[in-house]
Amino acid sequence: MLRATAVAATLLLVPLMAQAQAGYHCEINGRTYYQGDPCPEGTLKRQFGEPAPPPPPPPEPPKTKEGQCAVVSKLAREVMKARQTGTGISAMMAHSQGEDWIKKMIIAAFDEPRFSSREYQQRITTEFSNTYYLRCLRNQL
Repeated sequence: MLRATAVAATLLLVPLMAQAQAGYHCEINGRTYYQGDPCPEGTLKRQFGEPAPPPPPPPEPPKTKEGQCAVVSKLAREVMKARQTGTGISAMMAHSQGEDWIKKMIIAAFDEPRFSSREYQQRITTEFSNTYYLRCLRNQL
């Protein structure tokens, strides 16, 4: 179960991290769009107009429990970071790959307030990530 959890978390991290990069936007028919939903295929651009590089392939899932929980923690960090930057819940749910525990994580992120201060955004993101690392270690996912 834990290995499947780490694999699902690793696969979900790629699209979330690809769009969380600062300086990216969607460009459709020459018009720029900034939105909470992921950009349609082929429309993600860098700030200065050149196409964004494709996301890297997902890394091999770690074999130790601590390594697998670190992947879950990183996913929780990216989910909360996306929440704090205004990504919509429907866009995030679209990347959940049908995994109930990932859907619950996304819902838990939206149960937390969205902060305008970067300091508070970082604080809630770290707390959320730590919570999921501990839950993973305790087999509570």
